[in-house]
Amino acid sequence: MRTLILILCLAVLMTACGTRWVYTNLDWLIPWYVDDYVALDAHQDSELAVRLKNQLDWHCRTQMPRYADLLRQLRDALSIPGQPVRADQWRVYFEQLRQYWIDLIRQIGPDAAAILTTATDEQVDELFANLEETNLEMQDKYVDPALEDRRRNRRQRIAKRIEYWTGPLTKAQQSMLTEWSYGLEEIAEDWIAHRRYYQRELRRLLERRSQAGDFEAQFLDLLAHPEALREPGYQAKIDANLERTFRMLERLSMSLTLVQRRHTLHRLEQLAVEMDRLACEPAPPKAQSAM
Repeated sequence: MRTLILILCLAVLMTACGTRWVYTNLDWLIPWYVDDYVALDAHQDSELAVRLKNQLDWHCRTQMPRYADLLRQLRDALSIPGQPVRADQWRVYFEQLRQYWIDLIRQIGPDAAAILTTATDEQVDELFANLEETNLEMQDKYVDPALEDRRRNRRQRIAKRIEYWTGPLTKAQQSMLTEWSYGLEEIAEDWIAHRRYYQRELRRLLERRSQAGDFEAQFLDLLAHPEALREPGYQAKIDANLERTFRMLERLSMSLTLVQRRHTLHRLEQLAVEMDRLACEPAPPKAQSAM
C-alpha cells in the first residue's frame, strides 16, 4: 500500500514536489509500519496481519480507482501539444493527492492506535531508537553534505525521475531543472529538526497510552495534522518550494517535444492500467436479515 501511494505521487508530480512532500510527511505513517522498527510479539503480529488485510481490501476497492482516475486526468491535461498544464492545475492535482493521504490517515488511524496501545515500554524504546538511527542515516545523506553538493544531487535525482516519464531531456529542459533546483529554499535542516520534534511529541503521547482516555483521538489528531507542529518559517519554505515547483512544471509541460509527450502519456496510461488491475471487486452487499 505504501509503495503504491509513493508511485502515485511520482506519477502525478514527476518531481521533488511529490517525493519531497511524501518525504516530509511520512512521520504519521510510522506507527502503522511499526513492525519495520520494532519486533512485535506473536499476538501483536497476528493482530496487525488481520488489520492490514482488512485495510488492503478497503484500499484496493476504494482508492485504486481514484488513483487511476487522477492519473488519467493528468494524462488528458498533458495531451494537448502547445498547451501547458498551468501552475494552478498542478496545485489542484496536488491537493487531490493530499486528500487521498488524509483519507488514508482517517482509515488506518484507529487500527494503528489499537496496535500501539499494546506496546510494552521496551518496544517503545526500541521503536524510537530505530527511528533515531534512521534520522541519522537521513541526516548523513540529505543534511550534512555541503550546500553545492545537496543542490547538485537534488538536480540529478529529479532529472533521473523526470526522464523516466519523458525520456531524455533537452539542454533547455536540463537548464530549467538546474535553475529550479538552485532556486529552492533549503529546508534539509528544518526537515530533520521537525522530524525529531514530531517523534518526541509522538513518544510523549505513547508514554501516556494506558492512562489517557482520549489516546486514540489525540493520536489521530497528531497523524492527521503534522503541519500543526511545523515552525512557521519551515512551513513558509515548504509553501514557497511548492509554488516554485508548480511553476517549473508548467514550464516543463510547455516545453515537451512531441516524442516526450507521447512517452509521458504512455507512462501515465500504463500506470493507470496497473491501478485498474490492482483494484478489487466491490465488497458484496450484506444479506438482510429476515423480518
